[in-house]
Order: sequence, then C-alpha cells, then structure tokens
Amino acid sequence: MTTSTSGAAILRRIPILLVALLAATVSAVTVSQPAANASPASNSVVRTAYIWNCPTGAPGCYPGAQTRVGDVRVGDPIADLCTGTFSGNQKNLIFNQTTRGGAAERTGFLYRNNLFSDDVEDSCYTGGVAQSVVDRGATQRLCPYDSCGSTGTVPRNNSNWVLREFCYTFRSNVDWRLVVAYNRNTNGPLTAGFVRASQLDNPLNSAQYNCDFI
Repeated sequence: MTTSTSGAAILRRIPILLVALLAATVSAVTVSQPAANASPASNSVVRTAYIWNCPTGAPGCYPGAQTRVGDVRVGDPIADLCTGTFSGNQKNLIFNQTTRGGAAERTGFLYRNNLFSDDVEDSCYTGGVAQSVVDRGATQRLCPYDSCGSTGTVPRNNSNWVLREFCYTFRSNVDWRLVVAYNRNTNGPLTAGFVRASQLDNPLNSAQYNCDFI
C-alpha cells in the first residue's frame, strides 16, 4: 500500500525547513571578531634576520627597489605589529627596539619564519586604526626621530591611499605613530614608518597601544 502526503502537511513543514536552513547558513558564515586594533606583541627571533623597508619589490617600494634597513638578532627586544603574505611569502612588520648600532629603533619587514612566536594575526592591510593625513602629507621614517631616513610619503587626504596606525612611542618629547600606508587600487607600494602625531587627523583618539616593550 502506498501513502501520500497532503499538500497541507508539506506547507507546514516548509517553515521548519527554512528555519533549519537559515540556522545552518548563519552558523556557516559566523566569524570571530577581526584582529583589528590588536595590541603589538612582544617577540624575538630564532636567528639573525634582515629587515626591509617594504615587504616586496612588487608592485613597488618607496623610493624604488626593496632595501635592507637593518637586522634583528636573538635577544633584541621587538614589537611584532602585523602580518601578511607578499609574493607568496609570509612576512611581519616589526619594530626593533635595540640600541645596537646599525639597527637601533628601526622598523621593517622580515620573514615570519624567523620569529620565535607566530601568534600575531593582525593584517598589515586591515589592522590597526584607520587614519588620514592633514597638512601637506606625512613622511614615514625608519625610526622615531626626524633624523631617520624616509621609508615612504603618505599623500594628504588622497582617497586612493589607505593609512593604518598601529602604535605610538615618545622620543625627545615628540609623539610618534607607526603607520602602514598603501594604495587601495594596487595594494602597493606597502610602506611602513613613524610619523608625527601632529600630521594625523585624529591623533588623540587613535593609537591606543605603546610600541615599546623596554
């Protein structure tokens, strides 16, 4: 004997099925809170590693080719800011707080596999605090002093450019902010460096985290 299901019974089941499907869909797309604004992590390296002014030579570095700007040695105190995959290689932006000559207080990118800990997941492209530049623009510097060389220049309020601020530090009574900048149309050149807080549009409410661990 065959049985049949009435149309009314089918209609009653449809809402139940829809609720189940919606619940499954919500569960599938639920993601944890982004790591944006995460505090810099204290880290170290497992071997001597070079740091570079930008993470890759393509789509371009400022003011030209990728340049080695120092090294990090085992025992150097470093702040680990953010990470990303560049030209197929995982690299992190770090701030080396050593006072050692030739590497003192410099920021730059290094290969992630040189780090003792790989816990930092904050993206160099989306992490930190969104910012923009006032006045005539801002020069990013290799270390938090006016005498340090430039790693990039952030244009003033240019809608093509994204600026992310990761942490602050005070040197010689100057409030410096470590920022990453890139062109949203090309995702490059990705540059990182210290700028004066006075050159940012909202310096008082942004950099919640201290770059220093020493």
